[in-house]
Amino acid sequence: MANTNTSVAYYNLAPQTVGSSTSETLLQWTNASTPALANGATLTLALDPSLTTGGEFDGRPFRVRLCGKLLAGSTGYACTLKLYYGTAISAANVINTSGAVTLTGAKSNFCLESELLWDSASGIIDGSYQASVDSTFVVPAKITATGNQITGVTSQNSLVFTPSVTWGTGSTVNAVTVTEFSIERI
Repeated sequence: MANTNTSVAYYNLAPQTVGSSTSETLLQWTNASTPALANGATLTLALDPSLTTGGEFDGRPFRVRLCGKLLAGSTGYACTLKLYYGTAISAANVINTSGAVTLTGAKSNFCLESELLWDSASGIIDGSYQASVDSTFVVPAKITATGNQITGVTSQNSLVFTPSVTWGTGSTVNAVTVTEFSIERI
């Protein structure tokens, strides 16, 4: 649950049925359209523009959290959750990954947390991540463990994050329900 340091957050989105696809899929905004996101648009999380002018995140740690529920077509299905810097799938911009997790039941919970540090002088996003999916815990690891160090980020307005899911087995039942997607200062 977010705290008073939460800058922007989405809670309790409607379930997104991924269907029979086994391709990596960016999660979507599944609730009614808002001025910021239309129903069916790629789910992104960005800082409130009013927070980006004073440099509140420049050189200060912050956490990006994605939590929710998984519904698989059957037990034993594999699922991979990822969190990207930016708005597209790019191996160079992974800031958190659960890795492929075999689910022990058809219904599971997940939580991905990335503790990040960015500064405008270096333009680098660095930090660590951990994940918990079903009964699997991904121990805290440095972002460079994903093979990446995000560079070239010169503005707080560029701090945008996007989640994805990949199912190992396709099923019309496979779904993701995001219960929290947030950025908070720590």
